Amino acid sequence: MTTGMGYDAYSTYAGVTSAAFLGVLVLFAKPRQNTVLKCAWLGLLALLLVPQAGSVLNGISYVSNRWVWAFTMLEAFILARVCPGITAFEPKEKRNLFALLAVYCVVAFCVKQGRTETALLGALLLVLLAVFVLAADGVSRRGVQAVLLAGCCLG
Repeated sequence: MTTGMGYDAYSTYAGVTSAAFLGVLVLFAKPRQNTVLKCAWLGLLALLLVPQAGSVLNGISYVSNRWVWAFTMLEAFILARVCPGITAFEPKEKRNLFALLAVYCVVAFCVKQGRTETALLGALLLVLLAVFVLAADGVSRRGVQAVLLAGCCLG
């Protein structure tokens, strides 16, 4: 999902950076916080997975996921929302983030169609950013922001 792309007419390329997807993982790793954002993300993901939703949102003329910019914008907003407390984790939240990251990496490496060089590099960058976030207890807020910005620029 971070940097995969399809070549047929019905594929959708979200263009989500690893840093933004890390923001989503952090969002779901922290229970009972930002419930509205979690519901919005899951709702847009459900719409993305149903091809008929692309047709309805395109005026019922043909299937097209032109609205996917809203999904990407929501992920950027989620990153901006969780960024101030992105390194403040309880031990249970660290385990949750690690489990979510492991599930994503297993899916990224096991799905044959998504196992492209770009997707694997995106997954590697996601793992490196997550390790930094989990280990960045004493790092200043500016340092964390600089690393996340570099992650956004790298993809």
